[in-house]
Amino acid sequence: HEHVAAEQEQLAADLIAALTLVDAAAHSSKTTGMLRRSDTVAALTGFFAMHGGGKSARQMDEILEALDQDCPGDTVQYKRLFDNDADMNQGVVAETIRNQHLKERLGMLDAVEDALLEGYAASIGLQVGAAAAAAAAASAAAAGTAPPPNSQPLSAAQVAAATCTPVTLAAALRTAAPGMCAEVAGFHTAMVFLGPAAAAGITCAADVAPKGPLSRQLAKLKGPAAAVPVRSAMRLIRLNWVEHFRDPAAMAQALGL
Repeated sequence: HEHVAAEQEQLAADLIAALTLVDAAAHSSKTTGMLRRSDTVAALTGFFAMHGGGKSARQMDEILEALDQDCPGDTVQYKRLFDNDADMNQGVVAETIRNQHLKERLGMLDAVEDALLEGYAASIGLQVGAAAAAAAAASAAAAGTAPPPNSQPLSAAQVAAATCTPVTLAAALRTAAPGMCAEVAGFHTAMVFLGPAAAAGITCAADVAPKGPLSRQLAKLKGPAAAVPVRSAMRLIRLNWVEHFRDPAAMAQALGL
């Protein structure tokens, strides 16, 4: 998908920018294109802490193993990590990060949709989440009875009819992406309920403050405009998904500079 490819290119550019910051800090503000492996590892860890809350230990192991293959030794030519070879292929680090990014992105989007459907199910008196279903099953087992009908999955018709509100979308985003900042959550909420122009106007925390511009616009929504089908909401979210806004100051802080 073109959007995913563009997102991965931006991720690579942001990563090189982060490594360049570390390079400059390590060499009296002069960039050399080279970093010690230990500095590279620290920079990668700090960088990914800004993207979706960081990598798991297994994911970092995969990236570091890839780094060993691309750059054996104690020195890393970081600006070449995403270079294309003569056959337009990239190295193991680039491939590993791309594959992880795609899996994380799909997993995050599925988690948002699941949370929206769980919220809708709760609003009509059903329990469809894993925790709710497990609790219902445990209670039924203890009583020696069948699980109650309200603990069954949503039917296809119920999924098609499911809607979300600004409140339930915000809750779903918090559940699926706990590290997502308020501005990015506001961007997605504005995209779904107010359109691209409103979403483009979300640039800082003040825009999503409790009594800020976004809150005032959402408060004016009435009727169908205040309850969007989950399928329509997810279509917009999938096409416009972002987890963070680019912030050089925040990047430097995450890198300990």
